[in-house]
This record gives sequence, C-alpha cells and structure tokens, in this order.
Amino acid sequence: MPGLARADWSIFIPRTLETHAWIDLYGLWEKDDLQTSQRRITWTDTFLKEKLTLQTAGYFYHPRFVRYRIALTGALKQEEFVESTLPPLGRRDASSLEYDARVVFLPEHPYNLEIFGTRYEPLFREQYATQVDTVSTSSGADFRYRRRPLFLHARVSDDKIESALSTTDVKRLTLDGRFFKELSTGEKISFDARYAPSRLHDSAGFDGDTTDAAVGNLLESKRFRLFSNATRSDLSQRGGPTTLEGTSRQLAWLEQLTVDLPYRFRLESSWRFQDNRSEFGAEGDAQRTALSNIGQNLEVDLKHQLYESLQSAYIFRWDASRSSGGDTRALSNSIIFNYTKIVPGPNGRFTAGVSLGQGETRNAGQTEVVDELHSGAAVPGSFLLEQPNVEAASVSVLVRSPQPPFDLVGLTEGVNYTLATVGNSLQVTVLTLPPEFLVPGKFDFRISYALAAGEFKLRTRNLGQSASLALFDNLVTPYYSVNISRSDVLSGSFPSGGLDSDVYVAGVSFFRGPWRGRVEYEDVRWVISPWRGWRAEAQFVGSLGPSTNLNATGSWQDRRFGETFDSGARPAYTEKVTSASASLQRFLFSRTLTFSSGGSYSRIQGLADSRSYSLNATVSWRVGKLDVTGGASYTDAETQGGTDLASRTAHQYYYLRLRRLLF
Repeated sequence: MPGLARADWSIFIPRTLETHAWIDLYGLWEKDDLQTSQRRITWTDTFLKEKLTLQTAGYFYHPRFVRYRIALTGALKQEEFVESTLPPLGRRDASSLEYDARVVFLPEHPYNLEIFGTRYEPLFREQYATQVDTVSTSSGADFRYRRRPLFLHARVSDDKIESALSTTDVKRLTLDGRFFKELSTGEKISFDARYAPSRLHDSAGFDGDTTDAAVGNLLESKRFRLFSNATRSDLSQRGGPTTLEGTSRQLAWLEQLTVDLPYRFRLESSWRFQDNRSEFGAEGDAQRTALSNIGQNLEVDLKHQLYESLQSAYIFRWDASRSSGGDTRALSNSIIFNYTKIVPGPNGRFTAGVSLGQGETRNAGQTEVVDELHSGAAVPGSFLLEQPNVEAASVSVLVRSPQPPFDLVGLTEGVNYTLATVGNSLQVTVLTLPPEFLVPGKFDFRISYALAAGEFKLRTRNLGQSASLALFDNLVTPYYSVNISRSDVLSGSFPSGGLDSDVYVAGVSFFRGPWRGRVEYEDVRWVISPWRGWRAEAQFVGSLGPSTNLNATGSWQDRRFGETFDSGARPAYTEKVTSASASLQRFLFSRTLTFSSGGSYSRIQGLADSRSYSLNATVSWRVGKLDVTGGASYTDAETQGGTDLASRTAHQYYYLRLRRLLF
C-alpha cells in the first residue's frame, strides 16, 4: 500500500525578498512676528525629530500565493515653543511607535485580497496644538477583481484617532464596479456604479452618517455618443461640541448626447437636474434653517465646420430654478462664427470671431441656492458666490472639518468671515476658523443663500467681436475684442435697473524663444463698477546653460475706477499693482547636487496699500545612501489703510532633513 502524501510544512514559513532600514533626522527653526494697531504677537519654534524605520517584504509558499510587507518605525522629538502671549512651556520631549502591515493573497491574479493594519503616531509641532499626542489606527480589507469586461472593488475599513481629549471612530464601506466592453470597431458600452456609506462617532457625543451613491453609463456607436450619470449624497450629523445638527441631501442627474451629422454638422446636447435640500440648526432649537432648491438646465449646440476656415455654432439654453421662496427661468439663443486664415506672406495667421445672443429672464419671489460648493478655498482668503444679486442677510456658511469625523461646522459673520459687494456679486472673505482647524490652509465650504426678491422680466442682448493677427511665427500678435451688453426691464423692478455694459480690449503680444510679453488696454463701462487701465507683462522661461534653468515674470497694472452711485456710492480712485518673481535652478556634479533660489515682490496701491516680498532657497544632495535636503525662506508683508498701519507680518523658516539608508 502506498503511503499518505504529505506536504513539507516548512514551505509555508515566511521567506524574505528584501529588508531595509533607514534613519531620518529633521530639524527646523521658525519665527513669526505679527504687528497690528492693537497688539504684537511673536512666536519661535525649535524642533528636532529622529526616526528609525525597519521594513521587510516577502512571501508565503510562493510569490504568487501570499505576499507581505511590514514596516516598523520608532521616533523621538525635542521641541521648545515660545509665544509672547503664553507662559513659558519649556522643552518638551515625546516618543512614538508606528507600523504598517499588509498581506496580499493572490497578488498577480485577476482577483486578490489585501488585509491591512496601520498605526500612525505623528509627533506634531507645538504650533499644531490641537493635534498633539494623537494616535491614528486603521484596519480593514480590500478586494479587487479585474478581468475584462468586469471590474469590481470592495473595501471595508475602521479608522480611529485617539488623544487625551477625545476618541473618534469612522467606519467605511465602499463598493464600486464597472462593466466595459468593445462590441466592434468604434462601438463601446460601459456601466459603472458606486455605493459608499460611512458612520462617524466620537467620545464627545457626535454622531454622523454619510452615504454617497452613483450610477452611470456610456454608449458609443460610430456617430453617436451618450453619457449618463446620476449621483446622490446624504449627510446627517447630531450632537458634539459644535452644537450644529441637521441633514443634507444632494441629488444630481446628467445626460449628454453627441451626434456627428452629415455635411460636417455636429450636435451636442446636455440636460442637468439638481435637487439640493438641507436643514441645520442648534441642538434643540425650534428655529432651524431649512432650504431647498431644484434646478434644471438644457443646452443644445449645433456646430458646423466649413472647409478649414469657418466654424459656426447655434446655442440654445434653458435654465429653471425653483425653491420654497420663489423661482427663476431663463431662455437664451446665440450664434457664434469663428474664422481662421493663414497669411503666407509674413508667415502669419488671422483669426476673427463674432457672437450674437439674446435671452429673457423671469423671476418671481425669492429664489434660494442650497449647498453651493467651494472646494479647496484658501484661509485666509476670499471667493465669489456663483449667483448675482445675493441677499447678504441670507448667507449661511458651513465648512467641512478635515479631521475625523469630518463634520460640517457653522461659521459666524464678523468673527469667522465678512461679506462685501463686488459689482453685482457677493464676495466671502474668510478670516479665521474655529480652533480645531489649522490655519492657514485650504478647506471645503458649503454656502446657502437667497437671491434678491422681486417680480421682474428682463431681456438681454449681447454682441461680441474679436480679431487677432499673428505675424512672423507668432513673434508679434496685435489683437482686440469688443463685448456689448444691453438689457431692458420688460416688467417689474430689477436691482440696479439693468445690466448694460461695454467692454473694449486692445493689445499686442510678443513671443520669441524663452521670451514672452504683452501690453494691453482695457475699458469697462457699466453702472456698477466702471474702470479703464493699462497692463504690461514680461516673462522668461528657459535655460541659461546645460545645467541652469530660469523662470522670471514681471507685471504692471494701472486701473482708474470711476465714481459710482448705484449699489453703494463710491468715489473715484486709482489702483496700481506691481509684481515680480523669479526662480533659478542649478544642477551640479552630474545632477547629484541641486540648488534653487527665488524671490517675489508685489505692491498694491489703491483704497488700501499693501506690500510684500519673499526670499527662498533650497539645496538637495544625493550621494550613495545619503540624502540631504535643506532650505530657508523669509517673508515680509505689510498692509496699510490710509495713514495708519493695519498689520505687518515677518516670517522666517529654516530646515534641514537627512536620510541615511543603513542596509
């Protein structure tokens, strides 16, 4: 009788493919000096950090069966942070332990599974006091299936952030897939879907739920192309220290159809539908803010190409917006012609364009705009709302926290932000954010507001014309453009009485090798904010040799604003803007040593005067197993209103980073 077959158990012992270890040393010194008319605040930060990382990768049984990668990191920090408004903190020492472990089953197969677990304990600087002594852990699994025509993906994760003050837990599930198939030459079909719910909770009593879902398809067959996409996003939050609770729902549906017609005609059409609803308020407050907005947009473009010179297009557009306070409808038609002609004599090209359009707008009541998204807005900074004629008293500003549980936080006018009228638009200037946000930075804002109330019917007519002549291979290109807009209030009362404006632009541009330049004159005539002025720009982008690159830009602008009486009276004034910047990069020793330096200067003179300049330099050296990077920067900015000093900031930053591969 033959004996039983037995596998050698030792083949399942982990086998190492590679093992590395490296050490990182990082040091910096930073100083900030802020002076205002009320007080002066200074702080300095001396920071040192050392990290040792050991990483190994290998497999079980066979490299195509199970692979693993494990990284273990230990770190120490020493810091001395001094601020003029705080008592001395003295030197602070801290240590951390981090790991990143991942195991992949069947890594080279169409289907594979990854199981992961990570621990991240950053040793933050004292400047970021809200994140000191935090520990982030994440665990979960990731499954993928990739074999044409089907692609599937599923991921589940549990993320936690723990600190001495609170614990945050975020559980996520993501399911998405795509079906893609090419039926024949020029024929394609595709379907995709996504479903991603998440649940958020922290020890301070905050609870939240978010759900993102989407479905879409693409059908392409020779002359026809149809794209469809529908998305829905739901958010609810309650409790927590922000005392802001509520719900938000955003539904969007898009259809796009493109058809190539005979005789070089092309039809492009799109239909959009949006339904946004939100309700927010303080906990237990009966006076909750509830807003809703339903909008539709239909656009049909019929384009034609005559030979290689003349392009023409007819554009039909219909917009409708309805909310609990009112509704707005707009209908417009426009025709566009673009002509291009090669001029063989001076080796140039002549282009010209003409556009004609007319539209009518009907408004009844007060239309609301819900959850207008402004992504990546800088703080401090400002941005314009998308719709004109906004009622400032109706504006509600929410900002999404970049830290778990990613809740929406309400801001207060006069404390966190201010509102200002720019023409017939409204500008939001964000000054600061609540303490849990790290400022300066970029954040996502949701703005809800209502438009000016009224019953009116408005007709607008637009005429545009432009031409340019590029000569001697684009060496010199004179150009001009004219845009004229006229409006008639057919019934009711419209803010400012209408939208009449004339915009004239003329200039000449230069282009030769690394040099670029432009001189331009612009005249803007309209009731809200008329002005005229000159602008000049010059730029050099190129190399000064085989190992030296230079990028330099200079600009000058002089604008004279006329006196206005509508939408807030304002006297005439002149605004001058001067700016220059340059950066130089140098490679040495077969590009193992890189040195770069630069600087910038700007000056604005107008209703308020401001001046700023900066200098910076970096050096990077890579030799063998050693990488060295260092840098320094200095910034000085000053703002004045009238004769009084409003503020002045001087900032210094120096750093040095070394990485040494041990083995």
